[in-house]
Amino acid sequence: MKDYTWSETLMETEKVNNLNELFALWKHAHATEENYEATTTEGIEKNSFIADGYTFEDNYNGVLFVLKEVNQLGYDGAKNPSERTHITWYQDYINKGKNVNQSKQHEKMGRMACYILDKNENPLEEEIRGGLSRAAFMNLNKRGGSSIAKKVEPYTTKYAEFIKKQISLLNPDVIVCLGTFEQVKRLVDTKDKRVIDMWHPAYRMPGLKRDPQCKIDKNIDLYMREFVKRFEKLKTPL
Repeated sequence: MKDYTWSETLMETEKVNNLNELFALWKHAHATEENYEATTTEGIEKNSFIADGYTFEDNYNGVLFVLKEVNQLGYDGAKNPSERTHITWYQDYINKGKNVNQSKQHEKMGRMACYILDKNENPLEEEIRGGLSRAAFMNLNKRGGSSIAKKVEPYTTKYAEFIKKQISLLNPDVIVCLGTFEQVKRLVDTKDKRVIDMWHPAYRMPGLKRDPQCKIDKNIDLYMREFVKRFEKLKTPL
């Protein structure tokens, strides 16, 4: 990597053709960013970079989930800050299934992918994992943060061109914004894509009635009924 300045690194993003090239530049931008505290949660290293993208590139089928950031302060990730990844967190679920300590995020995302790709409202566990394997995901803030996303706005503003380039490289047909709709609509030309504004999977959905007769987890059932409703309203791209 040449010793680019931050601004030169930004211009180089126009030339990259894949995520590996983009992420190399993105890491370099982190390392050369002045006053990085303005875009970074206290306790996160300047050169922290958390890779994301395809869960399995060969399976990818055009569904992209966009989230804010990884709770790096609450996550025992790679000791080398520049080598962190969130991809294995998804791959472990796809390959092994859920465990008692896992959040419901994987299952919700897998179910959404099944509905988008197959119109399958009642997928089996294997189908849920298969749905997630055909999707990609990205966090807007690649440094990571804490349980409260405090620096997403300044980071997204600073790194807008990198974020837009990643979305362009992934080239999704459907973008599911998981608490990130306001950021995405400012960054992405959505005229040829379907963009869905959905709650983050950890949102508690206060005041909304659960169905006591449903055959799956009541919170997942409620979340998915809302997702289907919103998805079906998108008859044409935004």
